[in-house]
Amino acid sequence: MADRTIEGQPSALPTMLKAALPVLPGVNLIPGIAKKGDSLPDLTLHRKDIAVDPGHVAAYAGVCGFAPSQTLPFTYPHMLAFPLHMAIMTDGSFPFPAIGTVHLGNRITQHRPISPAVVGRCEVMVFSRCTIPIAGKGNDESVSIAMCSGNASMCR
Repeated sequence: MADRTIEGQPSALPTMLKAALPVLPGVNLIPGIAKKGDSLPDLTLHRKDIAVDPGHVAAYAGVCGFAPSQTLPFTYPHMLAFPLHMAIMTDGSFPFPAIGTVHLGNRITQHRPISPAVVGRCEVMVFSRCTIPIAGKGNDESVSIAMCSGNASMCR
């Protein structure tokens, strides 16, 4: 299993460009850009020591309609993990293009509320696995785990 730690916040523009290249005609034939295969990589990505900015949390809560609270909005840990999801889907070992991959749904399990005022820093881990066959093809399940001082939230 490949286990990598991502330092700092991944830059959005290069990641989005890497996501777009495999769907461009002609460009999608270039080795290293072409997405081929049918099995998911055994790859886990980590980001550690992530600062949780209370101002960003408040803005996110406001845009999403969450009431002001002393805990992170239930869906906020996904914001911390999303750059890692994109990093896995744009990795050369991931067999499917990020653009055009169908999103079937989300499931979030929060074991207890996460308080940014108490913890301030979080760690996220993301991995993919093939689970339920659908119409003869695998159903990719991408799993995020966000932990803030032992408080975990898991998103699938």
